[in-house]
Amino acid sequence: MEIDIDKNYNDAKVFKNFKRVPFLITQLPEAKDKEFLAKHIGYYGLFSERLIKESVPSDKASHKIDTHIYLAVTLFFGVLGPLIFTIEEGGLLPLGIYLFFIVLGAFFGKITYNYWKKYQETADYCFMLLDRVNTLITLPKIGDKEYLKIPFSHLRVSIHAIGGSATTYSGKKLWFYRDYSSNIVKRHNAYISRGGFYPSTPQQDWSFYVWYMDKNRPLPPGTAFDEFREKDFERRKSEGFPKPLFKSLIPTPEATAEQQLVREAFWRDEDYIASEEEAHYSLLRKKPKNKS
Repeated sequence: MEIDIDKNYNDAKVFKNFKRVPFLITQLPEAKDKEFLAKHIGYYGLFSERLIKESVPSDKASHKIDTHIYLAVTLFFGVLGPLIFTIEEGGLLPLGIYLFFIVLGAFFGKITYNYWKKYQETADYCFMLLDRVNTLITLPKIGDKEYLKIPFSHLRVSIHAIGGSATTYSGKKLWFYRDYSSNIVKRHNAYISRGGFYPSTPQQDWSFYVWYMDKNRPLPPGTAFDEFREKDFERRKSEGFPKPLFKSLIPTPEATAEQQLVREAFWRDEDYIASEEEAHYSLLRKKPKNKS
């Protein structure tokens, strides 16, 4: 399936309620080992030095719930309502009242059918695609919005608990936002939750995404990447070891000491360690004005 890059992508309109997370590697991510991939074999459709394809639950479950809700409403207005009123009145009601219930039943019946049709047509899962080499991310379908492919640096990210509260029993989560209607009714369609494999934290999950999507750095830790490390190193070498796209608070070393020496002739980790200010403010947020 070919998806065009949305070059006119705007900031998520509901994002103003949450703090943005900077494009920064802040912590050492949980290593993606081969055992991890084997345990979550249904989660990753692709996993290589170029692409990672993650499964994302679709709206199928919510369509099923909506179908049941509107079916109950339809049955009430189409069957139970007229029956209850007839029994209470002890006889037949005026024709206009029955027509009223029939119209309401038909109205909600149409809505029920639409949700049932969506339920039948919606796959159990959609996907999110990370394109490391081209630094692109494809966000999954949300509501009636199709897949959205944008530069990774255009992504809007936040870390907060469900509902935006400071904390909940489930803890904080990593949220990816996309442009959508500012209508409060539709805000649940504006974001997706990512990561969450215990014991990894949201900060570690985001550090993994940033590290992986920085095509000028070595691949993140984990034996699942070992078979791709040499090929990825040669790609970066042929490109002249370009400077990192995003800064880091930790070193991101090469796989071997020999590779480290070769790469350090072009750039060193310590040259791209984020300052304290950069760790707090990203390029996507206004920096504090200097006090005179």
